Amino acid sequence: MLTAINNTKKQYIIDNFDGTKYTINKLVLACETTTRYVYKVIKEFVEEQKGKL
Repeated sequence: MLTAINNTKKQYIIDNFDGTKYTINKLVLACETTTRYVYKVIKEFVEEQKGKL
């Protein structure tokens, strides 16, 4: 169950991230997580996308 929640949070962050500090703070509040976690999720997503090229 915890994994499903984490996957949902990660997908929500990826779908709603637009690169602004304001959005990062909104995501932190919405997902009840930390700024560092948001950056980590985005970094993993970008690296995954680079690997597909």
